[in-house]
Amino acid sequence: MKPIVICPIVGFLVAVVATKAAIALAERKHLYDAPGPLKIHRKPIPRLGGVGIASGLLIAALPWLTTSPKNVVMAGLLLLVIWALGLADDLRSLPALFRLTLQLGVGVGLGLAGWQLRFTSIYLIDLSITACVFALFVNSMNLLDGMDGLATGTAAIAGAGFVILAPINSTVALFALCLLGTCLGTLVFNLPPARIFIGDSGSTLLGALLFFLTVDLTHPSSGSQPATLGFLILAVPLIDAMFAVVRRILGGGSPLSGDRLHFYDILLAKGLSVRRVLLISYALGGVLVLLSALCGRGTLKLGTTGLVVLAVLVAAGFLLGSYAPQVDESAAPRTVAALREKPTAEI
Repeated sequence: MKPIVICPIVGFLVAVVATKAAIALAERKHLYDAPGPLKIHRKPIPRLGGVGIASGLLIAALPWLTTSPKNVVMAGLLLLVIWALGLADDLRSLPALFRLTLQLGVGVGLGLAGWQLRFTSIYLIDLSITACVFALFVNSMNLLDGMDGLATGTAAIAGAGFVILAPINSTVALFALCLLGTCLGTLVFNLPPARIFIGDSGSTLLGALLFFLTVDLTHPSSGSQPATLGFLILAVPLIDAMFAVVRRILGGGSPLSGDRLHFYDILLAKGLSVRRVLLISYALGGVLVLLSALCGRGTLKLGTTGLVVLAVLVAAGFLLGSYAPQVDESAAPRTVAALREKPTAEI
């Protein structure tokens, strides 16, 4: 039995040290996320938190990666490509279409390496679906990263869920424990009021790793669990991202454009503080982990539970107005003005 219990400890410690170093580097090099019409912060914040996440994950998992099969190492390298792409975007602001194209390419690479969703009996169709779903996971976590601690905390809760679902010696358990510890270490500096943002490099890496864990659940070494358990755990960011695409298309704009109509933006605009929205989101994530665990053990039927969760979240999105056909940034000042009535640290 491998002592993988040390993974979250190593991930936590490395993330704390690396994130603190990233803050110092960002301040020295003036690498800040500046306030803007699609931002809720009012002063420049360092944006290199993804360096801490990547460092924690890599160092915590490295002892096992060196002895892992080649396809697992290949998957790890592909995840690093996503991190590097996000880091380049943090530093240079890459075109959205270019980033999406590379994300789809990495999704194809993961499918070829053995992490492929199987919805049909036609290989090329399944490979295409895998690439598209991979891009959805990556961008859903990126879209979730619009508020202090939201994406990082959600990923930590999801990591705990995958630990519960997977056998202790499986690849899923190993990487989920690394994810859990690393996110908790990053949260030391990312909780409101955040001292650093994880940036695209952090959020997209989290999304890519969560996709990997979702598909790896289906492998025999991880108990041959259905991949839909991972979709259930991450139902909130996935559905919020799909709402974003729908409302932007209905508004006649590009689904790659930005807005401030995600569920957390709307809750903030209604007068809830950042901390309260965070607690609600974390609690909802915990409920989804509990439901997925009960489904994994056969206590609840996965199909029925998934449909109920989907119906509840879609109905909640409609009630909040997340489907509203709004895409251009001209509507943002009204929402942002409401957000600014509450400081990010206020309870």
